[in-house]
Amino acid sequence: MALAKPHPFTTKSGVYHRDVRAPNELREVARGRPVTLPIKGQSVTVTVTDKVYVSLRTKSAREAKDRFQIALNRLATYWDSLRTVPVALTPIQVKALAGETYRSAVERLDADFDFDDRIEASARDDGAATQSFIDKGCPQKWRSDERHVCHPDEANASPRRPNAQSSSASLMVSGGEKPKLD
Repeated sequence: MALAKPHPFTTKSGVYHRDVRAPNELREVARGRPVTLPIKGQSVTVTVTDKVYVSLRTKSAREAKDRFQIALNRLATYWDSLRTVPVALTPIQVKALAGETYRSAVERLDADFDFDDRIEASARDDGAATQSFIDKGCPQKWRSDERHVCHPDEANASPRRPNAQSSSASLMVSGGEKPKLD
């Protein structure tokens, strides 16, 4: 008897979905775990049950077939990662991997010619906002506490002081009487 090959299917609305069963040996391990799949150029995270069910976000059979194959390949990689046993690394291997990761990040930044311009623009914007805040002081809807730190607060709230007593916040009881609550 031949096994059915997974394929995309449509709902009543005409949108294609994928529905792939988890491998028998991984069902208990995979159940409840999130898996991220590429759908329409975006990363879509779904939770694995006995199946992985996700919308392919298209009504076109051709696009659904292409998207399904990409998602199926990513899912196969995910199943393989669950099958492998984690390996303990030596400190030297950890340093080597960190070095490779660092080199890769530097190469990506070197290839991004606009990176320095974006950093400078962000610093300029942040500096202007900070200077404006220093010049104008705390806005009306903010308050300053005793440490001279501004905190967001409700628009019409009054500043809190450690020794201030609010009539709604404290009850004064004299003569050992218990307060009566209405």
